[in-house]
Amino acid sequence: LFSLGYPLILLIIALVISYLHFSYIYELFENDKRFSHLSTLERELSFRTEMGLYYSYFKQIAIDSTSFIQGFLSIISDNRTEAPTTINVLERFNLYPEVLISLIYRLMNSQGMLTEVCYQIDRGETMTPVLSCEGHKEPTYFYVTSVFILNGLLLGILFLFGTYLSKSILGGIITTFAYVFNHGEATRVMWTPPLRESFSFPFHVLQLFVVTYVLQQQQTLTNTNAIKSFIGYIKKHDQSIDIDSPQNLISYRHKIKLLLLLIGSTILYMLPWQ
Repeated sequence: LFSLGYPLILLIIALVISYLHFSYIYELFENDKRFSHLSTLERELSFRTEMGLYYSYFKQIAIDSTSFIQGFLSIISDNRTEAPTTINVLERFNLYPEVLISLIYRLMNSQGMLTEVCYQIDRGETMTPVLSCEGHKEPTYFYVTSVFILNGLLLGILFLFGTYLSKSILGGIITTFAYVFNHGEATRVMWTPPLRESFSFPFHVLQLFVVTYVLQQQQTLTNTNAIKSFIGYIKKHDQSIDIDSPQNLISYRHKIKLLLLLIGSTILYMLPWQ
């Protein structure tokens, strides 16, 4: 019962930490931009420099195109970004997160799962009122919320990583606090959500976790000749190593699992990275 309960407790703590981190960076973003009080156009204009470029491709697929397929084809054969040259902006700018988010947006919107509430914002005597909508049916809201959910999970992963390395929940909590105390130096997602690092960094931490897990497996020594030769060399200096002992032989199925973990985490890390 304890063996089942302990991982469940860790998972619950990680989810709570993830939610708190998500709420924290969302609040920082709101306090900086006053995002909820801006019109749709002003929200889009708040994405400065290349951030606006990345968001525009999400909007192109999720909103401007008649279908997801048409939007997807428009970015793999784009003649506007570097006109008159036609380029594949999906590969050029690593827009895989935007493709996935726009697909999720279209699916949820088609099922009526997204809502919005609109207000008329009075901006003073010298400026005309603007319509401001809140809710995840608003594309800018959906986009930044997706980024913040992913980065909320980042801190939960760090907690699990610290717990795994220290073999103690206290180690995971210390890791969490260390990240929070150095939050301004550790991330800038709350200021620049559309940047590639905002999508890639959480998977980088996940990759480090996976690599550490694989390296710490006590059964990762195989009976291949190359590894045997290498371990044989080490064995001259450490007689405690037994290459052919059962505990040092890894099953083929387990090797495949470890390999898939490494491949999956590396792909998730590298695909969004610019």
